[in-house]
Amino acid sequence: TSASLLENTQIIYSLRNEKGYDALQKRLNLSSHDLNTLKSIRNNLTGERKYTEIFIKTGKESNIFRLEVPPEVYAAYLTDGAESTQIMQLYEKTQNMEQAINEFIHLKKNAI
Repeated sequence: TSASLLENTQIIYSLRNEKGYDALQKRLNLSSHDLNTLKSIRNNLTGERKYTEIFIKTGKESNIFRLEVPPEVYAAYLTDGAESTQIMQLYEKTQNMEQAINEFIHLKKNAI
């Protein structure tokens, strides 16, 4: 059953959930400290240093970890929005994704 799966799970992780964590707290039997920690998750995908945060609980220990990737990786995984469109336009011009990403990063650095 799903209850026994959860009881035997050694690691629980969660990304930011804009809908809230009440159902997750009940389902996973999280403490009030865990709930407050979950609510502290922040993401910054617009600043110079883009990051997302993740809640990880192992046994009774829980914490927030920040995931930050280099600009090249961020650009490689963009799938929508103006920045993705810009990369795809550069790709159409160069027919080389690595070159398009490098040009995109260079253009962004010069715009700052």
